[in-house]
Amino acid sequence: MKFSELKRTGKGSGPWTARLADASGAGDYEMAIRGPAALVPRVFGKSDFEIKIDAALSGEAAQKRLSELHGKYSSTAKDPYADDGENPFKKPSAKVSEKTAVVVSFRRTRGEGTFWSVFVPLFVPRRVSLFFILPPVVTCAGAVFPLSGDPDLFLTLNGAFTPTVSTRIRAGTAVDRVSFTSAPPLFFPFVPFFRVSGFAAGFTGFFMAGF
Repeated sequence: MKFSELKRTGKGSGPWTARLADASGAGDYEMAIRGPAALVPRVFGKSDFEIKIDAALSGEAAQKRLSELHGKYSSTAKDPYADDGENPFKKPSAKVSEKTAVVVSFRRTRGEGTFWSVFVPLFVPRRVSLFFILPPVVTCAGAVFPLSGDPDLFLTLNGAFTPTVSTRIRAGTAVDRVSFTSAPPLFFPFVPFFRVSGFAAGFTGFFMAGF
């Protein structure tokens, strides 16, 4: 789905939205992008979202699909074998402002239980934060595959400013990955908030999945 296919609601002042369908064709899902009017097209203007939704997939099959898709998109990385000793004292900016933030959220409009995966090429401006939010899941994973610049990746649960449970701040075009799984045997659902932060401006592929 190209960014140009999303529709702006609220007479040009609301979010960009799109209805989504799962593998069975059921259109019970929605994507929304919220952020400053000038910033959102700058980030996603040339993006083409690859979104896979499968309400029937769970357990081992979902884990296998997640691994397969991660492997597929990993091939887009420019520098998969970066040296972590190149810049070990890097300190990313911790500041987040609504004026320099974009929020991309996905939700069910009815029903429950779904495997999600999203891959999108995008531009990350310096000091801009991009939040990607999935509906409640028990397992999630995310990664950035930079082609230029230096995006960092953070994961919080159930909110943008809750404690960070996983982060990766490798320098330059090194691949950053984060993940989290709810503890067995209860597997309480949580809402993952992935944050891609532009330490240096550049293009990257972003991948996230959960079930």
